[in-house]
Amino acid sequence: MRIIIYLVRHAEAEVNANPLTVNKEDVLTEKGARQARLVAERFRGAKIDGVYTSKIGRARLTAREIGGVLGMVSVTVESLKERKVVYTSAKEYSYVETFAALKDRLAESKKFLEDRPVGSFIVVSHALYIRALVAYLVFGELLDENLLEKMTAAFLVGNGSVTTISYQHDKSRWYVESWNDEVHLS
Repeated sequence: MRIIIYLVRHAEAEVNANPLTVNKEDVLTEKGARQARLVAERFRGAKIDGVYTSKIGRARLTAREIGGVLGMVSVTVESLKERKVVYTSAKEYSYVETFAALKDRLAESKKFLEDRPVGSFIVVSHALYIRALVAYLVFGELLDENLLEKMTAAFLVGNGSVTTISYQHDKSRWYVESWNDEVHLS
């Protein structure tokens, strides 16, 4: 009894290309639109039982592309949204959402995923949240801010990439199958 989750980071959006843009619209760049089409094609013909997405526009646009290829409509899940940050430069930011609030959301996402029936599902989310979610699934309550910061610095997640995780019901355990797979983007 196994659940397979394909964690897809949304395709490149205007906010990724220039995080400091004021009043930025949450739309995909031209490169991002191509990434969304390519990641969607990766799943063509695959047996997928559901597509879930963050409520944020760039994730919903990516999920819509995937759902179109699969003939499915994606379902928005509140807990899958990105951790709120404020940029101080193009590469530096500080967190608005506290670690405790993030951890509560991670627990909510964990329960949501573990409650899926046996099958394969796609989850479209964001770089910080994907890293935090995988860290929480692997380390559970041992996850603290220091460990999460190390995970965030060491394990990158590219736009349009796929990280595959699985859950074994009989062992009550999560496994990381692959990380940041971008082969479909070449």
